[in-house]
Amino acid sequence: MDADKLLDLLLDLDHDLGKYIVMPLNYLPPDAAQHQLRAALGNALLLTRQTVQGVKTAREIWAAFCAETAGCFENVIVFRLLEEAVAGALAWESTINDLGYPLDRVMIENDLRKVPFAIRGLIEETKSAR
Repeated sequence: MDADKLLDLLLDLDHDLGKYIVMPLNYLPPDAAQHQLRAALGNALLLTRQTVQGVKTAREIWAAFCAETAGCFENVIVFRLLEEAVAGALAWESTINDLGYPLDRVMIENDLRKVPFAIRGLIEETKSAR
């Protein structure tokens, strides 16, 4: 796959995953209750990208990107950082409905914000490799 196509796919990923995975938490008040935080986390991970064509989860967006770019980022350290960031964010899925598990907003925001940061790092790496 050529670098321009990869860059287009990364820009789409930045928009569809990077932007929308953090947006629901951005709208929470500073003193949000646990149920509000849990709902925002659910929206961030399970209703990540909503369009007239339907809803895609963060996991679905990531899986589609990985399938389309399979093998394109072998040995690219910045891609490994992105994989780790996405894995960290997706790990929060198991806590969404676990009412016995108190959510830590700072930890959640830190993990989710790593995703767009890592995507943008890979965008820069891809641009410089062109």
